[in-house]
Amino acid sequence: MVRGKYLREKKAKKVKILICLIIILVLYRIIFNSFSLYESEANSTADIDVAFYLLKDEYETKTIPIEDMLPGDTQYVKFTISNFYVDEETGKEVISETDMKCDLKIRTTTNLPLQYELYIDQDLTSNNLQNKLELEERVTDNVHWDDYNTMFKHLVLANEPEYIKDQGITESLDIVYGHPFSRTYMMKITFPEEYSKDDTYQNIMECIEISIDSHQIITGD
Repeated sequence: MVRGKYLREKKAKKVKILICLIIILVLYRIIFNSFSLYESEANSTADIDVAFYLLKDEYETKTIPIEDMLPGDTQYVKFTISNFYVDEETGKEVISETDMKCDLKIRTTTNLPLQYELYIDQDLTSNNLQNKLELEERVTDNVHWDDYNTMFKHLVLANEPEYIKDQGITESLDIVYGHPFSRTYMMKITFPEEYSKDDTYQNIMECIEISIDSHQIITGD
């Protein structure tokens, strides 16, 4: 009888210890999550590639969702604008047959406090990188809300004329017929580390819209 009572007390003691361990683990998770609202194993460095070929009058738009970005993360979006491409079947170069005018627009939603830099035809390994964007990104007064009441921010270049910026145009290009043209853009997107203790931006997605409005310029028109 004494041995049976001893075994029961020993078993009960083990159960109490197990329950205490579970409670400690649960409390640890709650406290840990309250101090570390964002967790990430590594920065997001995947490149997103987009290509635009200007061969005729056309309007193209690419919407790029920026997902799973956490404070301290950096992501890159690379896109090119060209007036030619190489046909995969024939191996021949196909080029625009007229002069071209192209308006580039880049706008972003304002869901996350992201920082943007834009490098044009630059080697990212260079020590003399120059961010081409206006230091204080402007929001145009006439096109910064969409039909769903979403606010957009237009990214503009520092050296563009004011009337171009007022139209929300990032860059306006004149491309001469007969001269192969290609420009490479690399957009660096950073989620500042300072927001790591702010749960306001959890599970929120940002979007970037890149639009190309190209027109053929016909002599005599």
